[in-house]
Amino acid sequence: KGITESKGITESKGITESKERPEEGKGHNTRKRKQQFGGSNKKDKIQWWKDRRGGKSPGSKEEREKAPKRVRKGGGIKDWGDGGPNADDREPNPGSYARQEQRDLFSIQLPPSEPQSESAANDTQQHEAPGSGTKDPKRKVALLIAFVGTAYGGMQMNESQRTIQAELELALYKAKLIVKSNFGYPYKYAWSNSARTDRGVHSCAQVCSCKIILPSNKTTDDVRQLINQHLPDDIRILDVVRTTRNFCARTSRGRVRYQYMLPSYLLFPRESLKDTFEQVGCTDAQNRPPRDPLTDHETSCLQQNRKFMEYRALPEQLQSLRDALQSFQGTNTFHNYTRGLSHKDASASRYIVSFTVGEPVLSPISTSVNDTKMQVEWVPTQV
Repeated sequence: KGITESKGITESKGITESKERPEEGKGHNTRKRKQQFGGSNKKDKIQWWKDRRGGKSPGSKEEREKAPKRVRKGGGIKDWGDGGPNADDREPNPGSYARQEQRDLFSIQLPPSEPQSESAANDTQQHEAPGSGTKDPKRKVALLIAFVGTAYGGMQMNESQRTIQAELELALYKAKLIVKSNFGYPYKYAWSNSARTDRGVHSCAQVCSCKIILPSNKTTDDVRQLINQHLPDDIRILDVVRTTRNFCARTSRGRVRYQYMLPSYLLFPRESLKDTFEQVGCTDAQNRPPRDPLTDHETSCLQQNRKFMEYRALPEQLQSLRDALQSFQGTNTFHNYTRGLSHKDASASRYIVSFTVGEPVLSPISTSVNDTKMQVEWVPTQV
């Protein structure tokens, strides 16, 4: 249909293409690469690239045979054999109880060490169950966690602080769900948490993910109870769920919900608030450090002040608070709450779905003030 061939020339719809390629036509780049690599086989190409990277790999066969081989030392550490630093030759996390300094600081005792099987030493995907002679798989799970953070320095491991993550890792190790070579190295068992909390913050539904040894003779609920046996009373595992290997608690989350309980006396009238501060000795505001203006004694006196404890938020104050928090809804830049990020940086932006104020509630714990039991009113806010 209108296509003719003559003397190696193909003509179709006004397009002319020559079948007789010139020297720089078809195959030219292939011949050029062969000349560069010195050959066409895979080994020659690999060696050419290694030599091009600056001689990191010896070129000749004799030099390659003399080069140090990557071998495994005891405990599953990989070593090049040249006496230099290796990627796996690193210290445990400074905030982990795998470090002797942390254990001495908080009087932590580890269970007596047991001889590791070859599979545990090499940190493979299967591990021998203690006393069973069978191999148990290492699987990714999600942990639903609740804790009271009063006695802890936050969620994330930190040096010289007692943290939630360190307690969870210690419980996993005592329950024999992670091997000794992984204890102190969260990246080796793919640890991730959906959110980080500060000092003294509580959580009722925190999700963490990690790879642990799942005993074949136990259900996930049995594993949950096993971990809880080695946790302090203010930390609890609520559920253990099997996940896919690619699940990550931090990147897989859809949204985060926070609840802040505000004492009603934060809405105290300004003039009355000034008089109350002066009564407990909080004066000379100009010479106080801006980041820590009140001493512990002054804070305690204010918390137990009768006027504060008796104060109840007025309806118009609650409505004013609701109107103010509504302005945070939507996408906004919070660069002022970061360490030097620009307002143009996308990582400083957050989308807030809602910021609500609930009805005030009274504290279930009564505080005695001058032999009179009183309850503080709290205003729940949720973002």
